[in-house]
Amino acid sequence: MAAYPNSNQRALMITIEASRLLILPTRGNLCPTIQQLKACPGLVSGGFEGGARLKQIGLFEMRRLEALSNTIFGVAMTLLAYDLPKASRFANAPAWMELVDAYAQPVIALMISFIVAGVFWLSHNRRLTFAPEGSRGEVFLNLIFLLSIVMLPVTNGLYGVYRLDSVVAVSYGFHLTAIAGLNALLWVLALRGRRNSELLANAVFPVFALLFGMVMAAVAPFVAQFIWCLAFGAPLAGWLAARRWPPRTN
Repeated sequence: MAAYPNSNQRALMITIEASRLLILPTRGNLCPTIQQLKACPGLVSGGFEGGARLKQIGLFEMRRLEALSNTIFGVAMTLLAYDLPKASRFANAPAWMELVDAYAQPVIALMISFIVAGVFWLSHNRRLTFAPEGSRGEVFLNLIFLLSIVMLPVTNGLYGVYRLDSVVAVSYGFHLTAIAGLNALLWVLALRGRRNSELLANAVFPVFALLFGMVMAAVAPFVAQFIWCLAFGAPLAGWLAARRWPPRTN
């Protein structure tokens, strides 16, 4: 009975075959043609251990951003609590109303920012899985999106102190809208050529909700915080869009 080669022997055989192809004359060019690469099935169909395969030149493996984005989201969401009042603020044990006065605004801002960041973290990781490859432009847009997440503790700290000020509320709302807009743009790029109304509605709905809240913040900052919470209804918008416009099945 013939013995089957193990994984190391197979990898060596594939390497030898690839080397042979590289030195074949190809019209004066040392680079192998596509037909020659196809002659070595291990290179194209995943013969190397770990499922290595031929990638389209110029594309970036978006999943490589996952570790970076998880770190950025984790640090930014943790820093949201940095500006909460410390115990040293009180000279003596505080009464209930003193606790409410000290923590009400910062905690409300923390809750809104934390949930918003969590929603966009889920959307970001889902997008990296849905579109595993992207161009350099998409990588650059992803880095800008992550930069907007890095800045979230800054605007959150300002909003937590001056939540009812219209200028601060509009600035905070603009930041949230910018995050949602970048996320929606990245989803549009990931979905190009594919019809999926559920994913598109999930990405676009928060933009309109946060934009409406930002406009309301200019005239009624107290009301704006409730309108921003409408952005959390994106999954419902996606479900309704999927029922109205079902995904194409080819």
